[in-house]
Amino acid sequence: MADNVVVVTLDSVRADHTTVGGYSKNTTPTLEQLAQVNFLNARSNAPCTPHSMPSALTGLLPLSDGVLALQEKDTIPKYLQESGYQTCFVNSNIQIPRFNYHSDFGTHIDFSNISDDSSESSRIASEIFDKGKKFLDSGGVSGKIGVMLKDSYHRFAGVLQPHVEDQKLVEEAIDWMSAVEEPFFIWIHFMDTHYPYNFAEEHFEQVSEFSFNENRYARLLTRAMTHTRKGNFVWELDKEQQQYLRDAYDASILQADENISKLVDEIDLDSTLFICSSDHGEELWDHGCFGHAGRPSIPREMTLYEEMLRIPLVFAGDVPVQDEKEISAPVSLLDLAPTILSEAGTELTSRNFHGQNILQDSIKEDREIIAHSTSPGDPVDFNNNSNSKWLASLIKYRTKMVIDSRDNREIFNVENGREQPLNDLCEENREEYLTTINNSVSLSHSDENIEINENTEERLKELGYLG
Repeated sequence: MADNVVVVTLDSVRADHTTVGGYSKNTTPTLEQLAQVNFLNARSNAPCTPHSMPSALTGLLPLSDGVLALQEKDTIPKYLQESGYQTCFVNSNIQIPRFNYHSDFGTHIDFSNISDDSSESSRIASEIFDKGKKFLDSGGVSGKIGVMLKDSYHRFAGVLQPHVEDQKLVEEAIDWMSAVEEPFFIWIHFMDTHYPYNFAEEHFEQVSEFSFNENRYARLLTRAMTHTRKGNFVWELDKEQQQYLRDAYDASILQADENISKLVDEIDLDSTLFICSSDHGEELWDHGCFGHAGRPSIPREMTLYEEMLRIPLVFAGDVPVQDEKEISAPVSLLDLAPTILSEAGTELTSRNFHGQNILQDSIKEDREIIAHSTSPGDPVDFNNNSNSKWLASLIKYRTKMVIDSRDNREIFNVENGREQPLNDLCEENREEYLTTINNSVSLSHSDENIEINENTEERLKELGYLG
């Protein structure tokens, strides 16, 4: 039984761009060395933070009870506090406080309203930058003018980072752990791996054949962000330019791995259960798009493809002895709550989870893994948009079905994170999949209106969620 529990989630990190997920580039050397149990077939239960974090915290599917956000659901920190744990959430993602996902933690160290550059020159540059964005979001000729304005701006200026570097979060987490009484539970949510990716030049050149140029990166990133939108004003990138941005994404993962190393150096792993995962993946033109935004102002459909769902999941430290280090059985973020609570010695019998303790229980190879989302992806927009819909996927063994509330369907064979389209299933299997998916969704529009204040709106724009 672990005395302490430390969870690190890497925002927007897909498994197939990590070494522990089978990637050819060495983007996660620390995790590779640390991993005592590495789940090769782990998935998020949603393709964006507002949907996936409730599942990770509660062990319940996002659309299983008529709501998207936490509402009154009990969470991991609430259960652990009842058992005497000190709890803390360290975060710089504006979506966390926006939906109160930190509410059950005893301490919340929040950097979501702080950027790395608050200078007057940065403010003026940001205002000029926003004018280009307004043109871009209007589409058509104006959209092309907007992209050109932003492109010209970035000939002289780099990327404006909307959040503090993860190194600061690590420092705060270490300070909290060194001062608090045991046992403790701390969750640290990294953001360097979220658009706009943050990394040191040395990390880029470790994973890329290109030389790094800050202005080129900023310009390509601006052009790529038109891929989060739809319309005839999309600025296409050639294969080399796309690879440059994939390398930047890889560099941000390598930087995150280095920060994990700094964190773990200050942890007594003999008495600590350490977990590293992600909240969801990232689209890198696998199906023609980039990023993962999906709001009415950025009206691209949300997706449940493997690049958005397959994530890393590594356990280290005080872990029960396993027969194998690498486990291919299907698991998901739903398993975090029952696993953490069980390993912390709390009673599970009276609690209802959709997951299981994946360190102790037998995992069936044909276990069903379900994911949910809505389009628009933001819970508030879903409630207030008459054209909104839900979508869900089910993977069982190597077969995957994706459906939505308008009865659109896609069927795939899934192996090693790759999807091959299938024409259809036999009638018996098709009906089984449809019934299971439809029974997993119990969704109603809520009248609750979570307001977006001016500062939150600005952060959402900088992170690519708002136009």
